Amino acid sequence: MLRLDIRHLQMIVTLAQTGSLALSADALGVTPSALSHRIREAERRLGVTLYEKHGRHLRPTLAAEHLQATADYLLGELESAETSAIASMQGVRHIVRLAVSTYNSFHWLAAFLSAFRDKYPEIDVDIAIQASMMPYGALGDGTLDVAISPNTILPAGLAAHDLFDDELVAVMPADHALAHRRFLEAEDLQSETVYTYSLTRVPDFEGDRFWSAARVTPQRTIRVESVEATVELIKAGFGISVLSKWALKPHFETGTLAAVRLTEEGLPITWRAVTRADEAADGPALQLVASMAKWFARTPEPTDAMKRQ
Repeated sequence: MLRLDIRHLQMIVTLAQTGSLALSADALGVTPSALSHRIREAERRLGVTLYEKHGRHLRPTLAAEHLQATADYLLGELESAETSAIASMQGVRHIVRLAVSTYNSFHWLAAFLSAFRDKYPEIDVDIAIQASMMPYGALGDGTLDVAISPNTILPAGLAAHDLFDDELVAVMPADHALAHRRFLEAEDLQSETVYTYSLTRVPDFEGDRFWSAARVTPQRTIRVESVEATVELIKAGFGISVLSKWALKPHFETGTLAAVRLTEEGLPITWRAVTRADEAADGPALQLVASMAKWFARTPEPTDAMKRQ
């Protein structure tokens, strides 16, 4: 028999997010006194201590940390189930959870969904932002249905479906001295500060195909595990990066950043929709994937535009 109810799970997750009794009480719409009572109630039901006072903050015990991870997952699943239940009363019979690996790039989504919903009104699409950090794990545990990714190496049990071709490009401020070059070699960027999402050399990406191939190491390489943060640093003139032309398309179109091809031949990549390998061919996930492939085939992407430059 469960000893805790949803109120206690919400309390545990909120306290983990704020670390403060007062802030958590405000977020939950109760008084600090009522929240303290709820904590004591949960501890009494479980027979363990969940929090210890540390100045003005509450420090979770190991027991609370164990509960927090599961509470976070269960509340997310419950919210998803509620959304599905409500949607089912509005003509939606399926919800497909979608993420874009690493980039969280959705400049294309509204235009695509306008066409997709006309053909498949019974399928709704949820955007799973958190799953973008570890999409393959999320696909494996069932919390994600489709991941858009340029990676070529997949874990067992997953399948990839090609969507469109793209290029890795040097991304720099629009007024950078190299911004108007037709293409760049690794030696041209050797003296730059380079921001990278990962210091691990991944096959078919810039570390493997650009830097190592030319036997060049940038003067300074800094890991920033957020493309959004990298973009802001580049705009401020702190350095450059090598990123997807497609994913950063809005920044290039507005002129806030410049994209320059790497090597005269370019560094092409292919974006793919990754799903579980056992998805039904006529199921909602693969119907979404097929629609995306057709939509992208009709929509000019970065490599087409770059070839005309």
